[in-house]
Amino acid sequence: MEVFGVIIVAWIIIAVIRAVMRSLQQGQAATALRQHVEDARRKGVTIRCTDDKFTPESGGPPLPFKRVAISGSIVVPQPNQHVRIVIGLADVTASEDNAYPVFCMIPDLCDEDGLFHLEQPTTIPYQFSEVSDMALGAIPLFALVCPVKGTRCLKLSVALVDAATGDRVYTHGSSTFSFVQETLGYLEIQERTRARERQIASLALAISASDGHIDKRESTVIRRFFAERYSQVDDTGERRAMITEALQDTLARLKEKKENPSEVISHLCAELADDGDETIAQTAYELCVQVVAADEAVDRREQRALSFVAERLNLPDRYVQEVHDRNLRMSMYDEAEEEQLIGIPADLSHEEKLEYLNSEYRRWRARVTHKDPEVAAEATLRLERITKLRRQLTDAAS
Repeated sequence: MEVFGVIIVAWIIIAVIRAVMRSLQQGQAATALRQHVEDARRKGVTIRCTDDKFTPESGGPPLPFKRVAISGSIVVPQPNQHVRIVIGLADVTASEDNAYPVFCMIPDLCDEDGLFHLEQPTTIPYQFSEVSDMALGAIPLFALVCPVKGTRCLKLSVALVDAATGDRVYTHGSSTFSFVQETLGYLEIQERTRARERQIASLALAISASDGHIDKRESTVIRRFFAERYSQVDDTGERRAMITEALQDTLARLKEKKENPSEVISHLCAELADDGDETIAQTAYELCVQVVAADEAVDRREQRALSFVAERLNLPDRYVQEVHDRNLRMSMYDEAEEEQLIGIPADLSHEEKLEYLNSEYRRWRARVTHKDPEVAAEATLRLERITKLRRQLTDAAS
């Protein structure tokens, strides 16, 4: 019996020892697992960017892009975890502490402010996963816009976040690559736009002075134009101040006779034309015509000034005529040749003039019944002038 008791005690001791050993092993395994999870989250994932190109279906040269892939450990709370992959870009050419956003011209690849931002949902099948070159997406290099022109250093950031809330990051990683901004960057475009706005304001004021005086109605048109232009921008006060300064500077030069209106117009047109921006040139001319129309009178000096601006800015005759049609009525002209009133280009042959008049007749005839009485009256007056001029040209040819 004593032997049997000893055996039982020994079994109990062995069982306790085994239970203790299993507990220790499980504790060590749990510690190791926790350490592995912490290491994986601390290290994040490795990002790899590779260059590639694709050719548009519509033809044209191949367009460059970057393929993005990740490698490393991914730890999520449970199997089949729904996550969102979030990819962002920043320009860190100066430093990471002085990073600039990167814009993208593809709507589906940017946020509401136009900044590059790519999100895509996915499911992680296992609680603990090791991935190697897991493809995430592509970055269209051809559609990116950096702050300034030249070689830039871009930082690509990737995060896997909880799909439901987005406030829990399961893993992350980043990488940098070089990118060449071929065209002007957005900071340069912003500065150029502000410079062009100052030039447009000064040009409009010089046009206002081309008839010998500046009418209050004309200066009001200039200020209203920029007030409407700035209605949707954030830096309204700063830009308004720059326009006011430009107008005051131009007015001072004109009053002190440092320059006459034609000289101001000439050098401003040269600066705007050198830029080669058709939209800017058209905007400048539209404002000049609106300024001329403000006092409801167009004299010969203003006509010459507008013709000079249109020529120096290389504006198409058809566009010039459309702007005149929108803003100038025939009753505003105190003196003008019939052909100039109708807008016939100066270099047309006799047959081309008749063809132009026929085209204008058809265009204005459609407006005779316009619901706006001013438009209908203008159409009637123009038809009379067109008919008269067409008769003169026909008689001269017979």
